[in-house]
Amino acid sequence: MYSSEIIGQKRLKHQLKQMVSKGQTPHCQLFIDPKGFGGLPLALYSALGLIHGFRSIETAETKGIQSQKLLEHPDLHFVYPLVNKGSGRSKAVSDDYKTIWDDFVVNLPYGSTQDWIRQLEAGNKQGMIGVEEVAKMHHKMYLKAHSGGNKVMVLFGADKLS
Repeated sequence: MYSSEIIGQKRLKHQLKQMVSKGQTPHCQLFIDPKGFGGLPLALYSALGLIHGFRSIETAETKGIQSQKLLEHPDLHFVYPLVNKGSGRSKAVSDDYKTIWDDFVVNLPYGSTQDWIRQLEAGNKQGMIGVEEVAKMHHKMYLKAHSGGNKVMVLFGADKLS
């Protein structure tokens, strides 16, 4: 997510950039926003800054590289609420829906968790982040970083944790 793709929020973008450049980024950040205020785009901007560095992001933007390419980094992980569609015992995890998530982030970055569940065509079912997903989340974060730098996990819809 490039800075130019985030509407407004100049002060917050500047603060995030300063924290990363000074190496004063907290272990965990929580972005809370009313629908449409840009919590997810700001979280993605911060995550990409931690992984790639803001200078390389700005260089990629001037070269015309799509921001979606930057989101494919092996040290960037996503967790989001899901609906178990199958009747089998295996529970759905975020990795199973990566292509749908990538499409959601690119086409509807200001969307809410309800928009995400609608994208999954869940009907009346409520999305949730289950125990299996949390176990996978712990496993991913225990592994060593691919490029030796930072590892980032974006947890979208934390209110849906069970």
